[in-house]
Amino acid sequence: AVLRFNSGTATAKIGLQLYSGEQERDAHIIVVEAVRLSGDALLYIRECKAVLRAAKGSSNGNIDGAQRSQLKSASASARNSLKRPRQCKSLKPLSIGKHRHEESILAIENADQLIKKDRIDAKINGWTDLCSLTTAQASDHTCAMYTSKVILGVDGGETSTDINMNVFQTLFDEQETCDTNVENHLSERIRGLAFCALNNALHTLQSHRSLKSIMQENTYIESELVSLLIDGVSSATKKPYEAYLSAACLETIMQASAKARQNAVQYGAQDVLIQGKYTGEHFFHSLAKASEHALVALQVS
Repeated sequence: AVLRFNSGTATAKIGLQLYSGEQERDAHIIVVEAVRLSGDALLYIRECKAVLRAAKGSSNGNIDGAQRSQLKSASASARNSLKRPRQCKSLKPLSIGKHRHEESILAIENADQLIKKDRIDAKINGWTDLCSLTTAQASDHTCAMYTSKVILGVDGGETSTDINMNVFQTLFDEQETCDTNVENHLSERIRGLAFCALNNALHTLQSHRSLKSIMQENTYIESELVSLLIDGVSSATKKPYEAYLSAACLETIMQASAKARQNAVQYGAQDVLIQGKYTGEHFFHSLAKASEHALVALQVS
């Protein structure tokens, strides 16, 4: 069966297959296979998890009425070709701890390998995976926390160091003009994904009250990174999406650190954020909202 999902302008198409064991001892086991056929990767991950939770009988899935109707239709069409028991017991969940930590490392390594590829589409897939791994909406909390620490350079290891260097090299290096408009667009997209991964990482760590202690051990976040983000907001007229993510990152950092707020004031963040809010009100509402929130965080005593 094929399921189609929509969320705003994003769409995703998922191929769904159901399998059951032929042996009597395996009759209670149902294997659900979901494959992304096309569309947005983040939407696919989110809705795929919802579909699998629904298959297990959980009510925590984010499936609306139309999508539930699609699931019922898909199940009805698959019932004729697959042997399904009337009562299904969900498979035992995998143990949390070491196994989940190993899964997180493997996922990060896969993303790192894609980012290092020469093919631009592979790079974009790697950056997209990294963004997914840093948010609990598309990943689990353990993986999101671990990946977020890796991005900020907290956890060691060769792969972790490479991820940290790739993210910040992409952010700190000035974007060079490419030969074609297509190359410029892809380069901007990768830079936007790097900002997105950083924003997700900061938000995830702050939501778990871990960011403050991390920043105390990594002072570059309160200084060099704050300066970079202010420069990002100042480019609002040319790069509104990048400015929006920069303002969102600034808000999170300043919420967690008084030192970051002091540095931001010295770097002229207030005037830049006011201009970003003004620009956003005319061109990009999300930028205006993020700049306003960052201004509130800046003014906290």
